[in-house]
Amino acid sequence: VAWGLEALHRAGVVHRDVKPSNIVIVDATDGMVCKLVDLGVALAGDDDRHLTAVGMRLGTPSYMSPEQVRGEAEVSFRTDLYSLGVVGYQLISGERPFRAEDALALLARILLEEPRALGDLARDTPSEVLDVIAIAMRKRPEDRFTSAREMAERLTSARSRIGIGAKEMGTSPTATVSQTASTSRLPREKRVVPMVFARVRAGEGKFESLAADFGGTSHRL
Repeated sequence: VAWGLEALHRAGVVHRDVKPSNIVIVDATDGMVCKLVDLGVALAGDDDRHLTAVGMRLGTPSYMSPEQVRGEAEVSFRTDLYSLGVVGYQLISGERPFRAEDALALLARILLEEPRALGDLARDTPSEVLDVIAIAMRKRPEDRFTSAREMAERLTSARSRIGIGAKEMGTSPTATVSQTASTSRLPREKRVVPMVFARVRAGEGKFESLAADFGGTSHRL
């Protein structure tokens, strides 16, 4: 899937809706192949002919990147890397990294919280694979991989180091992952996070510094 994203990104296209239902596995002449489908909300570089308005919050909430949640007018290819990281997290653990009872709470968690450590949910997962997922899901876009190609190459390298072939990578881990995810869950603690929504004059940094003084973080919406 990362190689497919690399092809899209090289063509100047950001998918913006990478999720399991948009990944189709087909039986090709050279084996099973993943195909990335549905470019309904894709953004194509400087092309103004896309049907969705710039600045709209687009995508599927559970797989949206923090910058998508903020409704940023311009999102880079790295938003697709984040979403693919979420898909990988779910594939390995059997659950999504963020869950909530309503959409607003879910978006707030994506923006403000860190997911539960993937290694705690699937203890047998090689550290090389955990590292790839963690890098892809970093909050700041610039902290993620520099390209989908880099992400794909890291996964290929991890696969070779742990001695798993391409065919095995797609079949044998399934049962193990499901069992691990179901037996290693720990009771979840409930946290109360106070949030302040404020309208601040442009160019002023007082709110940011004030939040930092109290151990908080600020996010522009």
